Amino acid sequence: MVSTLEQSLQIKHALDRSKGFLAVTFNYSGYPMMRDLRRHVEDGTLGKLKQIQLEMPSDGFIQPTEKMHPQSWRLRDGEIPTILLDLAVHVHHICHFLTDLAPLSVNADFHHFSDFDGIVDDAYLWVNYENDFRASFWVSKTALGYRNGLQLRLFGDKGSAEWLQEDPEHLHIYRKDTTRITYDRGNCVYPDEIRERFKPGHPAGFVEAFANLYGDIADAFEVFRVSGRHDSPYVYGWDHANEGIELLHAASTAHRTRSWAPVVRDLRL
Repeated sequence: MVSTLEQSLQIKHALDRSKGFLAVTFNYSGYPMMRDLRRHVEDGTLGKLKQIQLEMPSDGFIQPTEKMHPQSWRLRDGEIPTILLDLAVHVHHICHFLTDLAPLSVNADFHHFSDFDGIVDDAYLWVNYENDFRASFWVSKTALGYRNGLQLRLFGDKGSAEWLQEDPEHLHIYRKDTTRITYDRGNCVYPDEIRERFKPGHPAGFVEAFANLYGDIADAFEVFRVSGRHDSPYVYGWDHANEGIELLHAASTAHRTRSWAPVVRDLRL
């Protein structure tokens, strides 16, 4: 949404004055199997959630020079490293989308491995959430062999789940009795949670995930125009985006101080 907490506060003030509608485009939760996993979590398939491992690696900053043409904004860091604003915001969103838990504190370790000077291009974050839930995040632009290797592993006391963006049509659920069930759009438990465009077997991907979210935003906006509010479970606004900025701001503090940092809500709100 923005690159600093101060800018986020300016957005909030403008939103309050205008009574307007704001939606943020975190599209990875538009994948059908991601939405199916959320319903599994809500219905207790995994039991009490314990931890999540989320990673989003790519090799965009470590390829041969003639192959790299990054946009200029990706090569400048501010008070929050741009790689966090570019990638880690999505990781935060996915964790929130699946667990509906808020971050409490964070530790972080940032690195520089590429030929582009003065920027963070690889980062680890470890986050303590509500309900004694733990998260491990890794984002990178210098992971050779990965194009956009988004994947998640979510663990509960009754089961776990695994999903990879490069294989978006399959959700793997591992149960405590050691069995594994693989879901796709043909056998998913919650077909009403996804927007069907193609029959199962015709893969849906990144563009369709965007389309799903845009459809949800359009529906939410129509409701908002009439009532001044909406209750779509898939459309997120300022509060959620600002929580992500607060988390990344705290992560930057944690890296600088080499210690855990609290995720603090802005007292001016």
